[in-house]
Amino acid sequence: MKKYLAAILTALAMTAGLLVGASAPSSAACPYVGCARTTTTFQAPAKVARGNAPVVKARVRTQGNAVPKGVFKVIARGTKGNAKGTRVTRIVKVNKNGRATIALPKNLKLGRYSLVVRYVKQENSAFKSSGSKKAPLRVVRRK
Repeated sequence: MKKYLAAILTALAMTAGLLVGASAPSSAACPYVGCARTTTTFQAPAKVARGNAPVVKARVRTQGNAVPKGVFKVIARGTKGNAKGTRVTRIVKVNKNGRATIALPKNLKLGRYSLVVRYVKQENSAFKSSGSKKAPLRVVRRK
């Protein structure tokens, strides 16, 4: 009789939404906006001659085989020399492989820059936006 009564009370609590029978597995897709982590990395030259466009290759990754959709925002901030105070921004769409190639302007001022690449998620995406670590870029005179 006790088991029968406990089963009835449990069934009533579950239908009322007070008790959940089973939770979703941890590997289930995230039903919320912006909860899946992403990692942004990039490759760029450490030194480039003035008049040549520095090319940045960016990549965004996430756990599993999903490819986040959105854009890469490349920011080059001048830190020393004639470049100090300069800021250059480029925005490029992420391709179907989670990568993009971004060319910065050829006419960057001589000096040192700090490069950062940020992944900006698409609206209502299940992925989080992320940023990369800083990397130096030096623009030198042509030989």
